[in-house]
This record gives sequence, structure tokens and C-alpha cells, in this order.
Amino acid sequence: GRNYIKTDKYEEAGHFLNLSLNISKKIGAKDDVKQAYSSLSDLFDKKGDFKQAYYYHKQYSDIKDWKGLHFEKIMSMQTQYIRIYALSDGYLNKPE
Repeated sequence: GRNYIKTDKYEEAGHFLNLSLNISKKIGAKDDVKQAYSSLSDLFDKKGDFKQAYYYHKQYSDIKDWKGLHFEKIMSMQTQYIRIYALSDGYLNKPE
């Protein structure tokens, strides 16, 4: 996503940065979540959408300022929810 920002391909940048953010949240990769928020802030700043740039910068700052334990606990709870949801719909029990 960052390379697309550098080449002014903002639509592609947004697509890949959001994809990265969603995957990073699902797997609990806190450094990658933090980086995705920072990059999304940069993207919206370049586009001149300062409201969105501020929003993502705030998300980045909030994570940056959290103690790792709190973030990991939230990610763990989210992972548990995803597993429970997948099991309830039978996604994890389907034969290959």
C-alpha cells in the first residue's frame, strides 16, 4: 500500500492498506495494525481528506500509547469471537 501512495495510485493503496489492516487485526499482529493505521493516515493526508487522515492517525496514536497487554487481550477476544462464529456456522468442521 505504501508503494502505491508513493506513486499516487491512491485507490490501489487504499485497497491494500485496508486488506492489510483487516488481516492484521484477525491474526493479532499489533505492529502491522499500527503500521496500517499510520499508512492510512498518510494516504488520506495525501488525498486532502484531513478528517479521515486525523481519524486514522488517532487510531494509530491510541494503539501506540496502549500497553501491549491491553491490545493483546482485545485481539485475543476478537480471535475467540471469530473462532466461535466460524464453528457455529460449521466453517471449521467442513471436510476438505
